[in-house]
Amino acid sequence: MQPKYIENLLKKAKEREQYREIVYEKKIAKERSKDDHIYANKDKFVTEAYRKKLAERERQMELERLRELQEERDDVSSCFLNFSYFLPCFHISVVNLDS
Repeated sequence: MQPKYIENLLKKAKEREQYREIVYEKKIAKERSKDDHIYANKDKFVTEAYRKKLAERERQMELERLRELQEERDDVSSCFLNFSYFLPCFHISVVNLDS
């Protein structure tokens, strides 16, 4: 039996590893771009496994982006700063004044 927090630690470690891998591949792509002029007329081959890996990474990045948008939308600290929390109260009071 594992403690409760170990599962979250393992999940975060996996996320960090994926992030490091993305950074590493961007670094390699930048280095390769310097040599692109040499191999401009050559065919490039991509394996099916690599395509699947890229598709999975793209899906993970989209899920992360959606999660961040959800957190930003649900953030209560921003509600108090822009007074959107109080808008329903103002609407009710305006409706009551009109009647």
